[in-house]
Amino acid sequence: MEIGKFQIQNQLNITNRGAVFAGQIIEGKVKVGSKLTFKIDGKFLTLEIAAVEMGDFISTQEYFVGLMFKYESETQKEYFQKINIPEQIAIVSE
Repeated sequence: MEIGKFQIQNQLNITNRGAVFAGQIIEGKVKVGSKLTFKIDGKFLTLEIAAVEMGDFISTQEYFVGLMFKYESETQKEYFQKINIPEQIAIVSE
């Protein structure tokens, strides 16, 4: 069941934690344990959200929401650290 929408604006990588999708909650809610579905190379992928954090870009004084994920394997974590997530609206579901 859809509970929200998240605008992916950027991707950051944190050593030993994996990819962080930075953006804004544009509708509904985002919480730990929810699933985020997004599109890469024409395919829809889904990851479970492990953490929701607030951050800021000091140079622009803009705030963002950062989503971190649970990965099925170290290989999956490395995959998401290497790819470039395009800006898009992702679906948040329970």
